[in-house]
Amino acid sequence: MDVDDMLADFQPYHSRFQIEQFILGAKHSTPWGTYKQTLRELHSRHDSLASAGVARELLVIDIEELSTKKTGGEYDARRDAVRLEAMRKSLAAADRNADDVRREYDVILARATELKAEIGDITDERRDQLEADFWYEKFRRDAMLDVVLTGRIGRSTFELILSLPMEQRRRLVESLQKPPRILAYLLQEVMVPAARGGPGLPGMQEVDSGGDSSVLKPVRSVFEPE
Repeated sequence: MDVDDMLADFQPYHSRFQIEQFILGAKHSTPWGTYKQTLRELHSRHDSLASAGVARELLVIDIEELSTKKTGGEYDARRDAVRLEAMRKSLAAADRNADDVRREYDVILARATELKAEIGDITDERRDQLEADFWYEKFRRDAMLDVVLTGRIGRSTFELILSLPMEQRRRLVESLQKPPRILAYLLQEVMVPAARGGPGLPGMQEVDSGGDSSVLKPVRSVFEPE
């Protein structure tokens, strides 16, 4: 098989799966968090395409200028022919690059459009609420992961949680005492399949026991002062 045929399969940048699952995936905690990420990605690619468009126009001018240039001798003409061929290849490569950026852009724009319809209009008050919900959910998930993986809330997560308003700290503690079903499923079926002979996981009993989790006792007085 010819190399050019194989290179036709080459995709320089992110696949749709990468964009949807990793760049814009569930790690952003809330629709607002994902929406903000889509805007960052759109902004980056919008600027990239604008700069690429300017560079392309300048390259086209250079190609036109060189192709009409009158040379004084055979060697100058041969050098100019080589330069012209290189410039045309650069133009073709730039066009392929721009096409792939546009492909990414279209995937991200489609997701941003869906999220915008879900979130609606953004006022200052609405933005403040969305931000508060985002950071609460992010720290809640971070705390859950810490407990699942190490059996306790990590220091950095703990310090960040202390920056939340007191009411959000209380809500976070309550959510950790009785983990959501998705976390229980993750523990039981995916991460620690103990019934199938898999290894145990530190902190599993504390997390899965619900109610008065021993993991939370040392921090409850800080989160819920009298």
